[in-house]
This record gives sequence, structure tokens and C-alpha cells, in this order.
Amino acid sequence: MATTAQENLPPPLDSKAELPPLFDGTPRLYISYSCPFAQRAWITRNYKGLQDKIKLVPLNLQDRPAWYKEKVYPVNKVPALEHNGKVIGESLDLIKYVDSNFEGPSLLPDDPEKRKFADELFSHIDTFTNDVYTSFKGDPAKQAGPAFDYLEKALDKFDDGPCIYGCVLRSPYGFLSSLAYTEEAERITQSKGLVFCLNDEPGVYRVWMPNGETPGLAISRALGDYCVKDYGLISVLHVMQRNITTRDQFVILASDGVWDVISNQEAVEIVSSVVDREKAAKRLVECAVRAWKYKKRGIAMDDISAICLFFHSSSSPQKVEHNLKDSKLQAGI
Repeated sequence: MATTAQENLPPPLDSKAELPPLFDGTPRLYISYSCPFAQRAWITRNYKGLQDKIKLVPLNLQDRPAWYKEKVYPVNKVPALEHNGKVIGESLDLIKYVDSNFEGPSLLPDDPEKRKFADELFSHIDTFTNDVYTSFKGDPAKQAGPAFDYLEKALDKFDDGPCIYGCVLRSPYGFLSSLAYTEEAERITQSKGLVFCLNDEPGVYRVWMPNGETPGLAISRALGDYCVKDYGLISVLHVMQRNITTRDQFVILASDGVWDVISNQEAVEIVSSVVDREKAAKRLVECAVRAWKYKKRGIAMDDISAICLFFHSSSSPQKVEHNLKDSKLQAGI
């Protein structure tokens, strides 16, 4: 995935905001940080590495500027893309437009059968989203279950794709919880906090005080760190529920020292390659230590710890734990 060195997310524009230059040759993507339909387009822009080519224009949907409807997009919804003297709306159409008209990694596979399958999933997205959001008014676990079952069954068609939870998900997208892609960013920017990457850490979004100098947290929810409690950092847990199936092999719990240098896909491949399960966590930590020395040379090594919990074994599930101290001995550092 293409990335950029730094992106300082701008605050949402409200009804008092001035009209920006329009149709001046600069592509502009109008979004709301918290709108899932806009997030699709935002993720597409970032995935293709277009942060420097498509300007992000976030709007406050509760108090949106009048000029947006009058001058930009009469439908008055987000997302909308201003490009080549015209405006493209409807998130799925916009995603396909960006993929076809801008450089960067393609969202769709080259194989005709897989491309057709991806188009079918695209057409199902709105149905899936509606089913899940409607379930929030009742019993999400019960009412959203069929929607996820349908999706998981559909994704079982192909054996290749990004991995998460030790289970291959046959999808062109993974699950993103980064500050760059969720409503977390909007909460922080509305509280006068800042969200951006450092030049030497492209793609790693951090939370900063208004001065942009401290503390640089790579998380948006935490206990402590009181200096940014007034700028959007909260301690409320984010909970996700997932029904374990026969396709789920294991779950990895690891500290940020691992995830700073090892991707989801890499972690799954590392753990999957270890024959002796009791050595899986140790192997992951050792790989993270080596990756840290290579990718973050000169930067103090963060805590590196990992736990691997395997499912569906003949005996009770194994929990294998390992930390940096033992790995330093194994790695000879």
C-alpha cells in the first residue's frame, strides 16, 4: 500500500467556513470523518497513496456550509470528489472512479473471475451496511449475525487475500482501526487535538497537543496520558465481538512494539509457519526485534511482547506468552 510522509488532518468545516477555491485544477475529496460511506472513499485515496494529489476537505454534517450544496454538490451528501471540472458522488461510484482515473495500486484484481466477484461484493456493500446499522437498534449479535455469515460465506470463494485473526479473509480490504480512518480522528480534531505522521514514520498516525510537539501517541484511547485528555484522548474501551468459526486458527495479542514493525499479514504468516505452537510467540517476538533494528535504526526499541492463543486443538487451547527479555538472548543482542 502506498503511503505519504505526513498528513495533518484538517478540522471539519462548518457553516461559518469560507468557500474554498473551486474547480481550480486541484482534486478535492469532501468527506465527514465519521461517515462510513465517506470513509470508503477516504480509505481508497490513502490506499492508492494519493494524499498529496487529492486534497481532503472534511465537513461538519451537523452544521455543514451552505456553499457545499449551492456550489459543489447539490445532493448535499458526502463523499463527493471534485475533479476535472466535475463532481462525482455516491461512494461506490466514486471509489471506482478514483481507482480508474488515478495512479496507485489497483483496488481490483487482474483475474477476470476475481474482478467479477469483487464487483458482486461491491454491489452487496450497501445491503450489508444497512443490515448491520439497523441491528444497533436491537440485538446486534443476533440481528447482524446473518449479514456477517453471508459475507464470510461469500469470502470463502477464493483462498488468497489479506489475513486477520489467523484466518484468510478473501477480500480486497482489511479491517482498519487506524487513527487515519475512523471517527477517532474527528473526535480528536474537534477537541483541538492534532493527528498526523512524523516524516520518519510514514503511515503511523499519532495524537498531538495543539502545539504539535507532544506527546505523539499512536493510540486514541488510553489510561493515563492526562496531558491530552482535553484534546480527544479517552479511556472508554472499544469492544468488538466476533464468533469463532472453524476457519479461525489463532489470535495474536501483542504490544505496539510488534505492530510498529510487523503487519497483520506478516504476523499471521510468521505464526502459521511455526510447527511447534509453544514457540510461535517467541518466533514472532524475534522477528519483531530484527525488524525493529532494520526499520527503526537509531530509535530506542519499544516493548515487544506477544501472546498466541490457538483454537480447535485436540486438547484445551494453548496460550503461549513471550517477551523481549528472552528474545534478546535468543537474538544475541
